Amino acid sequence: MTNATARSPIRNALALALCCFALVTTGAAKAHGQSLDDRLDRVLGSAPFADRLNLSVCIRDGATGRELASYKDTKPMIPASNMKLLSSGAALAVLGERFEFLTELVLFRGEGPLGSDRLVVRGSGDPAFADFELLDEMGVSVEDFIALWVDAIENAGVADSVGEIVLDARIFDRELVHPSWPEAQLNRWYCAQVSGLNFHANVLRVFTKPTEVGRPPLITVEPETPWLTISNRAKTVGRGKNHTAWASRAIGSNRIGVHADVRHATTPIEVTVHEPGAVLGRVIASRLASRAHEQPSVRFATDEEDLSGGETIHRVRTPLAVDRF
Repeated sequence: MTNATARSPIRNALALALCCFALVTTGAAKAHGQSLDDRLDRVLGSAPFADRLNLSVCIRDGATGRELASYKDTKPMIPASNMKLLSSGAALAVLGERFEFLTELVLFRGEGPLGSDRLVVRGSGDPAFADFELLDEMGVSVEDFIALWVDAIENAGVADSVGEIVLDARIFDRELVHPSWPEAQLNRWYCAQVSGLNFHANVLRVFTKPTEVGRPPLITVEPETPWLTISNRAKTVGRGKNHTAWASRAIGSNRIGVHADVRHATTPIEVTVHEPGAVLGRVIASRLASRAHEQPSVRFATDEEDLSGGETIHRVRTPLAVDRF
């Protein structure tokens, strides 16, 4: 749920892991009297910006657990993005490399309010569902992505008879934000909520465009969410001023504000959303309405609600083993 620049810590961690792996696998052949500890000290000590790096390394035999080498391994450190290596490894170990996340659009004919049709969006916790970086790589916009879902509804012949969209995110619990996360940073992309129905990295992309100096900039949002409240508190500035635009979000809501100075059009500001599954449901419902259909209601599935069965009319598969590097 991050941008390319922000994901660089993962790349750095992988590079370090590969470096350590190379040390282990080549140590016996090229040690020339040096211990693996010595080689590790030499490689890490000569790394670019070594004087500004904060490193702690422990290399162990995966089969026996025996320590092979270490570098300041008792120094307490904040794991930060290195935890992604552990969580990814745990997912591979538990789920297997052939596992696929599956997000489905399921039709229940005649089971909606007053005999209308019901659509269920059934999530599996896919963290990459409509991820904007993946869509960019594929040359697909988020609006194109959503259009495929609306096309599936129309192709099933029920666009005018859908009474409600039910969001089934029950594969995960309802704790969308960990209690230890800093409340003042919950608007930032790295504190995006975690849901059984993730959507668009669980952020909005806010684009600003300068107008006349002293006037508010133009603001557009991706994906389009016209029902959300976006307060434009920014102003256009000219030469001699820095571009400092940022976005806030009121805790527990989707009231978003854009602040500070806009000097030029830049890469988008990413601001988290509250209840990303609900945003997905509202996006689908609004796109249906934009095609001159009735807009269905949107709700979450209740805890004990039986939503098994139904007719799957659209699905998105995301394999766990995706090479992003």
